[in-house]
Amino acid sequence: MPVEVGHSDGDDTTVLWVPSLKLAVAGDVVYNGVHPALSDSAGGGLEAWRRALDQVEALGPEFVVAGHKDPARPDDPADIGRTRRYLDDADRLLQGSPTPMEFFAKMQGLHPERINPGILWFGALSLLGAEPTP
Repeated sequence: MPVEVGHSDGDDTTVLWVPSLKLAVAGDVVYNGVHPALSDSAGGGLEAWRRALDQVEALGPEFVVAGHKDPARPDDPADIGRTRRYLDDADRLLQGSPTPMEFFAKMQGLHPERINPGILWFGALSLLGAEPTP
């Protein structure tokens, strides 16, 4: 059954819930070992994304298939919390008004195990503006 959860890495996100299997196909809400796409997170997007995570968690899934994942990792419901911690870290760092490079470097330092740093860099540029050229 589809579950509309609102904003995650984009607007109007839907999760597929299979109650008999306790399986959530979480699409863009939960990321598994990959840097989340933060480019559409300005203006309350991170808080809305956390609410979407709360909705997935409230289903009580035993399996969570992330729409963006490191294929070497299992489909783990703990990735709900891992995604939430990532968003919390991003929110905390953004409050300090970093440059895109500072944000990128600090997020990489906090989450070195995540793959696809290019999407982190794109998010830093989208949220914080382009780096000045010398």
